[in-house]
Amino acid sequence: MSVAAIAATIRSAFNPKLLKPSIRVDDFSALKRKGITGIVIDRDNCLTLPRQDYVIEEIQSSWDDCKSVFGNRCVILSNSAGTSKDPGLIQANVVSRNTGVDVLEHSDPKPSSRLKAPLEARFGALNNVAFIGDRLLTDVYMANNFGGVSI
Repeated sequence: MSVAAIAATIRSAFNPKLLKPSIRVDDFSALKRKGITGIVIDRDNCLTLPRQDYVIEEIQSSWDDCKSVFGNRCVILSNSAGTSKDPGLIQANVVSRNTGVDVLEHSDPKPSSRLKAPLEARFGALNNVAFIGDRLLTDVYMANNFGGVSI
């Protein structure tokens, strides 16, 4: 059970706008033209199949476009790879090698407010960072709670 997810549920009941996605991606160049300066992407179901370490074949071209447009201002934020569930960061290193971008190392699960500091250390202000994720109470909530853009 994730205490952070339970807290997010309660806070969302009082502030429903935290669950509203704020933009749709047509292409990554368009995102950049709209002012997005960085990408935080969830791994499972967004970039890879669950518990897989390679990019889903059907989205490889789009992923290459993302990396071309955003370069090192793109990071994977997973609740498995890069966490305490990943001893020695073995999985994070494999995912990073296979995807071509860093996996953010962190100790708290999404949507913990403790993730804000390492993300700000990487990107600075998060108001122009797009968070790509598939779960309302983790990815979308976290993006909106941190002042970012949710996709």
